[in-house]
Amino acid sequence: RLVSTGDSRFNYTLGAYYRDAKSHFQGSGETLFNGTVFPFPYEFRNDSQSWSLFADGSVKLSDRFELGGGVRVFEDDQGFEEYGIVKSETFDSTDPRIYLTYAASDHSKLYFTIAEGFRSGGFNSFSNPSYGPEQVRNYEIGVKSANPDSGLSFEIAAYFSDYEDMIRRGLLIVGNQFENIQANIGNVEIKGVEAAFGLQASDHVTLSGSAAWIDAEIVSIAATNSVNEVGDPVDYVPEFSFTVAADFDFQWTAVIEGFLHLDLNYRDEVPYTDRFMYYPEFAVQTSDSFTLLNTRLGARLEKSTFELFINNLTNVNKSVDPFDIWSQGNRTKPRTVGLKATFDF
Repeated sequence: RLVSTGDSRFNYTLGAYYRDAKSHFQGSGETLFNGTVFPFPYEFRNDSQSWSLFADGSVKLSDRFELGGGVRVFEDDQGFEEYGIVKSETFDSTDPRIYLTYAASDHSKLYFTIAEGFRSGGFNSFSNPSYGPEQVRNYEIGVKSANPDSGLSFEIAAYFSDYEDMIRRGLLIVGNQFENIQANIGNVEIKGVEAAFGLQASDHVTLSGSAAWIDAEIVSIAATNSVNEVGDPVDYVPEFSFTVAADFDFQWTAVIEGFLHLDLNYRDEVPYTDRFMYYPEFAVQTSDSFTLLNTRLGARLEKSTFELFINNLTNVNKSVDPFDIWSQGNRTKPRTVGLKATFDF
């Protein structure tokens, strides 16, 4: 990666990336049929060689405006082999990005950006069909501010993402039967707002928090999608979530520093949709919404830190995943109390 330095009107970043990933499994098993045990071998191979080149540059149009853009060229060569079935395919994409920033003051900046993204497709087991790549175009507008005089920093952003051929794992139509495979389910639109803040309230107290609101729904259905309808929510995406935290610094003694941390985390229920497997009243299943409180109390010495932590202080017991109606969903971890020590050498 090459990055320009200095205070010139033009700044740039150039870079390259290469990845060679191999997955190979070989083994054997047995199956029982009509009272007879049949041994069978199993071999699986999945390889991926991918590379990308990227460039990004910006130019200062004035003391307050800056215009920038970039591009990423990507290629992924995949190979797959199972039970003698060999598949290979190359996925490639050229994804641009453009942005404009405005320095409203010495401490705050507004920005607008448009960017495209790409995710490779892949292969399913046996003779099941491959699935294509997923592409997204994202629009985002926001503001960032950090004022050292007041100790307040914050950022807020609103975005819209347009997904084409989103990838999902589920029970889908393959020919005249149904298979649990990866496939492109159709197009998805996501609208959201995210915000975060930090406040140095005093020399000993720091407050922080973040929140997100997301509206994600399927707007068109691929021909192979048997589990969704237009308007269904996207799986495992909560509509609203937030975190607030407080940190307090104090002195246990003249040479031992103390600290207390509290954080409160809330997450809405998350959905899962399957209109093929379940009756209509169970087609959209959801987890619970829940709020967790965690705390840490500790001491710092010159080269060591000791802390007592309590996670899920109020011992909330809620379903984290959908499928709670079938008793298959994970649940929040019960109250956990522990000690932690860190030493620097």
